[in-house]
Amino acid sequence: MREQIHYDYLARIRGAVAIYTERRTSNILDGGFRAIFRGKSMEFDDLKEYVPGDDIRDIDWRSSSRSGKVLIRRYVAERRHNLLFVCGTGPGMTGDTDAGERKAHLLLQAFGTVAYLADRQGADFAAACSDALGTRLGMFRSGTAALEEELRKLENRVEEKPKETIDHVLRRAVDLIQRRMVIVLITDLDGIARLDEALVRRVTVRNDLLVFILTDAWFYGADVYDVDGGCYENDFILGSRKLLAAEKAERKKIRDKAEQIFRKYGVVSVEVSRESEIIDRTVELFARGRGRKAGFS
Repeated sequence: MREQIHYDYLARIRGAVAIYTERRTSNILDGGFRAIFRGKSMEFDDLKEYVPGDDIRDIDWRSSSRSGKVLIRRYVAERRHNLLFVCGTGPGMTGDTDAGERKAHLLLQAFGTVAYLADRQGADFAAACSDALGTRLGMFRSGTAALEEELRKLENRVEEKPKETIDHVLRRAVDLIQRRMVIVLITDLDGIARLDEALVRRVTVRNDLLVFILTDAWFYGADVYDVDGGCYENDFILGSRKLLAAEKAERKKIRDKAEQIFRKYGVVSVEVSRESEIIDRTVELFARGRGRKAGFS
């Protein structure tokens, strides 16, 4: 029986955001992350007092001189941003990262953290994954109630054996949703190995693609459990340094091939091994994404 993860997702995420903000002495939504989700048109909306992170080019100097406060112009957003999360599922998610943390747990936390932050900027989000029946594609929604519901659904599916692999889910989602999106792919090395150039090119024709790569535990060492085979591996074989070298080479081959494709099509990726890294990697992912591709402006 699959072990349930019992905790209040949103309380945990809110706490992590608050700690990050306090540590950095600035709001996590300042700067690059905020800029991604603030579309701007030329239609003036109102004035508000300047806070750190606002674009100084929006300062209304005439109104500021009259009021004695620094005021900035706000504009009507051109559109609501749509974030589609494509999440890897399957028995492999019961495994650990190379830091010893459960991949399923990190996937849920990464999804929840990014969706929570995006929701605070007025974006809509949806999740796509595969279970035993096939691809599950949610509707674009917003709000904490919708986020909590999506987290619970994903928790129930994340370790279930899927009918379709993540590349099929990604392809199906792009074919069915005829709108521009920021797609956040959350998967492990096996999922990355399934992304070929044709698929990445197809996805990025009209969408921006950001990737969270959940690291995998090493085969080398003692007490290694094979989640697919349902048994512990032979310790004698797993102690081989040649096996470790071969595994490192194979992982590097997969990552190098993926990164070559990612660079060609403006895709940004980060690796996550620990829950404590998620917010830092989120900020890095969106900051680099905005710098690499004009679609993030």
